[in-house]
Amino acid sequence: MSHWNAMPSHRMSLAVEEFPQPVGLTRAQEGESARSILQKRMQFNKIKEEVDEEGPHLVDEEKARRSFLLSLESLRRCTQGHQ
Repeated sequence: MSHWNAMPSHRMSLAVEEFPQPVGLTRAQEGESARSILQKRMQFNKIKEEVDEEGPHLVDEEKARRSFLLSLESLRRCTQGHQ
């Protein structure tokens, strides 16, 4: 005898109302879900390939780094002059 059979029927209906059981997917829904996952995986792979092809933008990164360091040096000079 399962634990569901041991529960009185009036309590069983209350338990099911409060804690509904998940409903299984139909075959059509399972197919849609699988296709959706596959499409997302393909889109991710395409984006990843594009990023890999572009490679790192070292020139832009180096410009940003130099600009940051110049700003820091300028700030340091300004704060030293005010002390």
